[in-house]
This record gives sequence, C-alpha cells and structure tokens, in this order.
Amino acid sequence: MKNHSMIKNLVIVAIACICGMTNRSLAQGESPKEMQRFKTVPGMWSGNLQGTMNGKPVKGSVRHLYRTCSAGWGVEMNETMNLDSTPAYVCVNLFGYDPGDKKMHIYSVSNFGDTHDHVGTWKDDKTLSLEYNGTLKGKPYKEKLEIVFESETSYHFTEKTMEDGKETFNASATMTKTPQPKRPEMIHPPGQSKPEEMQKDVPKK
Repeated sequence: MKNHSMIKNLVIVAIACICGMTNRSLAQGESPKEMQRFKTVPGMWSGNLQGTMNGKPVKGSVRHLYRTCSAGWGVEMNETMNLDSTPAYVCVNLFGYDPGDKKMHIYSVSNFGDTHDHVGTWKDDKTLSLEYNGTLKGKPYKEKLEIVFESETSYHFTEKTMEDGKETFNASATMTKTPQPKRPEMIHPPGQSKPEEMQKDVPKK
C-alpha cells in the first residue's frame, strides 16, 4: 500500500508539471499586441525636457535607451535625465503587459529612491497612459505618465507628480531616435552596470 501511495503521488506531481509546462508554453507564444507596438522602439533616443518643478521653471536633457527582453514580452528602458541644479536622475524602467488585469505596467527603480509600479492602458494605438498612486513621507503621492508615439523616430512624453494634492513636477519632452553613441560612459554614470547594447562598443582590456 505504501508503494502504491508513493506511485500515486508521483503520478499527480508529473501531471501537475505537465500542466504547468503546457500553460508556460502557451504564454511563450507570440507577444501580445500591447507589446508589439514597441517593435520599432529599441535603440537610443534623446530630447530636451521643459516644465516646472515646485513651481519653478526647469529644463534639461534626457536620454532613453531601449531594448527588448523576455522574448518580446518586455521592454527595458534605461533613462538618464540631467536637469538644472539637480543631480543626474538615473532610472531603469521595465515595460510589460499583464494579461490578468489587462493592464500595461512600467516598473521603475531610480537613484532618487523611487520604486514604483505605474499601471495603465493604451488610449489608442499611439498613446500609452499610466499612473502610480502611493505615499511619500506619509502623504499621498501620485505620478502620471503619458507617452505618444508620433512616428518610428519620434515620441512625446509628459510626466506629472503630485504630493498631498499639490503639483510638484510637470514636464514634457519630444524624443528623437539617435545613432548609438560610441562612448557609453558619457551618458551612463560610473558604477552602474551598462545595458547590453551599450557594452558592445566598449573595448576589452
């Protein structure tokens, strides 16, 4: 009886594994249409940002480096933003679509202490709108992002933040696709690992 029970348990485990592999293989098929809209995005983009920070005018340069990941189910974007009188802002943004909640997600981690999951949807084939709601210093905090893909070589993004109902940041930039730089160190702060696309031009010692 003991051996029979053991064999029965092994069969159950094997069936569960097969079911799991089947579900996983289905998920590994063609990426959803929500992510296929990014197929021409990978590469380097640059632009000039203008807006307000805490009610004062602000401007600066922005660079975005995109690459596909997870077999097309994800897009990673490395962002570097240099604004007037503030330290360089460096952020990694992971784009993905969740079939469960039918929402787009951008998970962001930055050197300013941000670790946020922005959630939203495509308003149309070109406009992606997302929002993060959380707390900052014990008070309500909100971020709103909107990206409008105008063409294969141009997109416009707007970012707004609110702390306890008061707007603290509101800026936008038009990004243009640019040739890949030959000196990745110039746009990537020291000490941060370089994305795969930026490593290939670095000479080996």
